[in-house]
Amino acid sequence: MIEVTPLHLVGENERGATFTLELNRIGEFIFGIRKKGSVNGSHYHKGIELVKNPEIFYLLSGKVVIRYRHLVTSEKGNLEAYGPCRILFPKWVWHEVEAVTAISFLECNSIAEHSRDTFKL
Repeated sequence: MIEVTPLHLVGENERGATFTLELNRIGEFIFGIRKKGSVNGSHYHKGIELVKNPEIFYLLSGKVVIRYRHLVTSEKGNLEAYGPCRILFPKWVWHEVEAVTAISFLECNSIAEHSRDTFKL
C-alpha cells in the first residue's frame, strides 16, 4: 500500500555518498526539517490535486515510523523507513509520520496544493 524505495546510490567515499532521485513534477515543493519525536501528517488525501495521487515524499535523512490505515479497505499497519528513500502515499490512506531521529524531507507539492487536498479524520 505505502511504497518505500531507497534512492539510487551513485557512489560513496570518505567524503560521503551521492544519490539520484527522479522528480517528474515541477513547481514549488516543500522542504522540511523535523525534530526527533515529532509527529507529522495525521491526515489523508482524496486525490483532488494530481500531486496528491499519490503523494511523493522524499525522506532525505533520518528514520521514521509510518502509521497508516486505508479508509476504504480498512487495511492498516506500521512500517519503518530510513533516509534517503522515496515514500509514496496513495489517496484515501490516512497516514502519520513519527520522526524517530531528526529528519529532513522533500514533499513534491506546494503548500497550496497540500492545503486543498488534506483532510483529517
